[in-house]
Amino acid sequence: MQSTSFLSGAAFLKNEISYYGQIEEESFSGTSDYRVDIAAAQNYFYMNHRERSQGNKLRIRTLEGKTSLDMQLTPFHELRAGFNYQRIRFHQETFDSLIVDEQFNTDRYPDTSIVRTVFRGLDVPNETIAANSFKTAAYIEEIWQASDRLIFNIGGRVDYFDFNKDLNISPRLSGSFRGPFGTTLRAAWGHYYQSPIYRQFAYTTASDSNTQAQRATHYILGAEHTLALNANSNSTLKLKLEGFYKKYDELISSTRTSDGRINYSRRNDATGSASGMEVYAALNLPRFFGWVSYGLLYAKEDLRDDGKGAYPRYTDQRHTLALVADVDLGKRWSANARIFYGSGYAYTPFTARFNNNLQRWEWIAGEQNSAHLPAYKRVDARVSRELKIWNLSALAFIDVSNLFNFDNVFGYNYSFTNTGLPKVEPEELFPIVPTLGVTLRF
Repeated sequence: MQSTSFLSGAAFLKNEISYYGQIEEESFSGTSDYRVDIAAAQNYFYMNHRERSQGNKLRIRTLEGKTSLDMQLTPFHELRAGFNYQRIRFHQETFDSLIVDEQFNTDRYPDTSIVRTVFRGLDVPNETIAANSFKTAAYIEEIWQASDRLIFNIGGRVDYFDFNKDLNISPRLSGSFRGPFGTTLRAAWGHYYQSPIYRQFAYTTASDSNTQAQRATHYILGAEHTLALNANSNSTLKLKLEGFYKKYDELISSTRTSDGRINYSRRNDATGSASGMEVYAALNLPRFFGWVSYGLLYAKEDLRDDGKGAYPRYTDQRHTLALVADVDLGKRWSANARIFYGSGYAYTPFTARFNNNLQRWEWIAGEQNSAHLPAYKRVDARVSRELKIWNLSALAFIDVSNLFNFDNVFGYNYSFTNTGLPKVEPEELFPIVPTLGVTLRF
């Protein structure tokens, strides 16, 4: 629900109230068995039975209120301010356990014995988090047009999160300059804070010693130019180049497990950085619109006091490429194509090693985030037609996701065969997914 009030010809107030919820449930269970017979002596063996269970149940309910004020103080000065309040109810149950039953009859264990070992919290902690908290935020900014070519934006933001009693102030500054040939140069600097999600908190109750927000200092420099291809048809080609450097303080260190899960240390125990560039081009023609973007990214994380230096952060994805095209086919028909490519994210690999003492194979973790997953590739296509249903505007469409059925790996499952040999199985995302649908516009 929202409302807008014009306080005067140069000022208006906007209010908004919303309520929304999020529900997620996932579970996994699996078993594996293997046996190793010892050839040196009759009836000597080793048998292993493993049961793995994982699950996550999440429910978030949020009541949010927003208000914003926009005032044109003078022809060259505009003031914007706002306030935001969120009441959050959070409930999450996670569990992860591994039960291993081992039977021995070897030289080391000549009499058959059974050992049961229960491992809990392998990838995620076993816990229930129930929280009732709130967030508040306020911002103010002034847009100052210093000349026909030069504009500055000066402002700041204040955030408070009750769950960790964390108060943060974020100053920000940006400016743009339009050159004599139509090229616009932009620069920006500012502090940005990201509050922990509930899985990142050290404690499940509100406390000022709980995990604090992660801070990023942004430095951005870019250029943008628009070429008019045909003044009569408003055909344009827009080009954009942007470089950035982001310095992270008070990071919550994290790892991507072999099966794609993200684990957090729940402590502000790391620093990091992200640097790179983005190139963007958009072509606008009478019956065609398309754009292409390329991104280059280096993301690093450095765990304090470990003496090992920086390593790739789990968000480290070196190259990304996206192409989108929309075509008006006429007679209310349209077509859309989307192409995505991304080099693999960083993850921690495992290698197999034979344990001579126990006479069996083991999986050993490598250096943190020292490998990258295979590249992600996907092509989507859609054909749609506008029509009328019950005198309402509607859109009927056929959409195919992953049109060429690319195999996209988001993790690996390291296990053993029933004879005890190491086995690696890729965890893959969805294959080709066709969808037929109708959207009604009220």
